[in-house]
Formats: sequence, C-alpha cells, structure tokens
Amino acid sequence: MKKILIPVLILSAFAFGCGKKELPAPKIPGVKTVTLAPASITASITLSGTVESKARAWLISPADGAVMAINKEEGDAVAKGDVLALIMPLEQQNLLGQAKAEYDEAKKTADSGGSETSAVEAARERYEAAKKLYRPFPVVTPVDGVVILRKIDIGENVSARQNLLAVADLTRLVVKTAVSEQYSGRVVKGQGVKVKIEGAGGNFAGQVSLVSPGINTESRTSDLEIKLPQSPRLRPGMAAEVELTVAASHNAVVLPQDA
Repeated sequence: MKKILIPVLILSAFAFGCGKKELPAPKIPGVKTVTLAPASITASITLSGTVESKARAWLISPADGAVMAINKEEGDAVAKGDVLALIMPLEQQNLLGQAKAEYDEAKKTADSGGSETSAVEAARERYEAAKKLYRPFPVVTPVDGVVILRKIDIGENVSARQNLLAVADLTRLVVKTAVSEQYSGRVVKGQGVKVKIEGAGGNFAGQVSLVSPGINTESRTSDLEIKLPQSPRLRPGMAAEVELTVAASHNAVVLPQDA
C-alpha cells in the first residue's frame, strides 16, 4: 500500500502547483488636486432700450398758416432762444393778401386813368401798415442743442401745434429702458452697466442715473435711465442693449473651469 500511495501524493502536489496563476497588480487611477480660492461671481440680465436726450424738444406751429422761412437745417447747432422758422398765420395772411390786392387794383385803375393818385396812395399806406401789423410768428427753440429733425419746407401749409423741428442736446444722452419688478429692488442709482449700441459701433460704459420708485401695473416693470458718456457716434433713437448686474458674491469658493 505504501508503494502506491506515495506516487499519488506526489502527482497531486505537482498538479496543484501547475494550476496556480499570478494575479495582476490592481491599477490605481491618477488623482489631480486643485486649490480652492475665493473669487467674485455675478449674475446679470440684458435689457433692450433706446438712446434719448435728457433735453429734447419738438418745436410746434403756433397757428394754422404757411412756412415763410426756415433758418436752421438738420445738424445745425442752436442756442436757446434762436428763431428756427417763421410761420405766417392763415388769418393774417388773408388780411395781408387782401390789402395787397386792393393796392394792386388801385394802381391798375390809376394806370388806366380811372383812379386818382390819392386813392392809390391810400391803398399803398394800408398795405404798408398791414405788412407791419401782420407779421409771421417766430418758432423759437427752448433748449440748446442740435437740430435732429426737420419736417417742413418753405411755402408749406401747417396746422396749429403741428411738429415742425426737433432739437436735442447731444451732450446729455441716456438709454431709457425698463426692468422687471423681480429685479427692480436690486438696481441702485450710480451702478455701473455695460451698454452695447450696434449703431454706434461698439460698447460703452454707462451708469444708472434714474430708478423709478414705482412699478407699471400693466407691464410689471420699473423705468430705468442709463447715463452715457459723450461720443460723436451716439444719436438719439439708436437701439441699445444694457447688461445689468442683479446679484454678486465677492468671496465665493469656486472650482476652476478645467478641474
């Protein structure tokens, strides 16, 4: 029995030894470390608005009548009190025309031998008096600035209170816009904003100059005015986009973008 048992044990041990394999070492993934540091983060909204002048005026016709003269053209600088146009009221124009017609008729009659010189002289005096009495009304600008729009021509008939010319101070331009009531309490006077005006070819640094204390109940917005720097590229009526910061944190801990 011993002769048979020993070879079996040896073969079993050999077979066990040959079946054992080496296990591969586990792979440990690489670890990247980053340093967290405080940073400033902001939340902003974009509002649409229009460039307007703080000192702008429409010059209107003082009466029904005709345009007798235009003294300034678009682009001309004007000072407060300048006369930009003359309007002859329709009623006075008719009376003046009647006096002239009577004078012309008197001269015609005299030339044909049917009227005395005294009658012609009397008609002439009435006509001269009418010219002094019936004078055109001046259209005066109430502000300094530049003529930005002219809507009349000489000889044109106009109506009372019709818009004739527009004058604006181009040194006092603002963007008028409105902010949702959700953010209205986060906007303060003096706050800096970014203003994009494509018509002026670039971006401008603006400043909140007015925050309406009330809310429009229909639009649920509050009116804002953004003061603009002086620039020859800016014009009233241009479209503008205002980037307005409504929240900010200056000590927030953030991860780098490539972390």
